[in-house]
Amino acid sequence: MRPNSEDCIRQLTPAIVEKCDALAAARKERIQARLFLLLCVLVVTVPALLVLFGVSLTLLIVPIVFMCLSTLLLLPALLNKTEHQGGISL
Repeated sequence: MRPNSEDCIRQLTPAIVEKCDALAAARKERIQARLFLLLCVLVVTVPALLVLFGVSLTLLIVPIVFMCLSTLLLLPALLNKTEHQGGISL
């Protein structure tokens, strides 16, 4: 390659990297927006379908409450374990 073309490539590389990062961020944002919309629809439709099919909502809520409580109780142990492995300390 000629020296002139190498200089041009070297000067344009940061702009190309910046544009690729911007495109990746925009794609990630679109995926997150679609996922959020899907989850909103599921939050409305799943309980409604369960009620229509005769499943009690108590059967749905009890495992969720149990998982939330167990996560809250185990969170200090999990954070402590990741801190000893070189994780971020809070």
